[in-house]
Amino acid sequence: MSGQTVYTYVGNDPINNGDPTGDAHVCTEVTGSHIPACVDVDGKGNNDLNTGQIAQLGSAFHSFIVSHNGQDLSANGLTAQNIGASTESANMAQAVSQFVGTARGGWGDAQWTMTVGTKDALAAAGKTTVDGAAWAIPRVTTSNGERVGMSLYISTQSPGILEPSNLSRALIHETLHYNDSQGVWGVIWNKWLWGHDVLDSRARQLNMQYGLGKCDAMGGFPGC
Repeated sequence: MSGQTVYTYVGNDPINNGDPTGDAHVCTEVTGSHIPACVDVDGKGNNDLNTGQIAQLGSAFHSFIVSHNGQDLSANGLTAQNIGASTESANMAQAVSQFVGTARGGWGDAQWTMTVGTKDALAAAGKTTVDGAAWAIPRVTTSNGERVGMSLYISTQSPGILEPSNLSRALIHETLHYNDSQGVWGVIWNKWLWGHDVLDSRARQLNMQYGLGKCDAMGGFPGC
């Protein structure tokens, strides 16, 4: 590599540029040094993150990035379907889901889908909507009620939901409703047994534990 730095292939700017694979580099500086720590997410090419979003992720998820330096997170997230939201909103949700999926060791045995949109657009498309910034609905077979997956929805009309730490907390919250061993009834049981207050307290704790930052007070719940 004579005459070439390790960052030449990203234009000598690892913080703002992606690599030839189509991944985006999300970087932060290791505390007390000028050495960057970076992770790769699917945020270039067809799922562009803009430079502002990359900077947001790097700032909000500083601790996570330092502890996962050099890892490719792109295979650990959900593909964001967009119904009435901006492309930027869907791309941010998709990127944050890769951080959450990595932190939680995957998304369990459920076949999760994620849709980002306004509530009016979601309702017009025949999707189930509820009060709140994020919600998950079990998908079942009509014959026996067996779970076949989980549908996760993000309402872009909820102020602050697309801030990285707020969104990661919301995604963690929704995964805590799901119980792998009990399927659909596990979702219902957990809602009754835990209660939203206790469940969200756990989500906030995990958000901080994973290094995903301090979330804001939202939806009647306190901040992290």
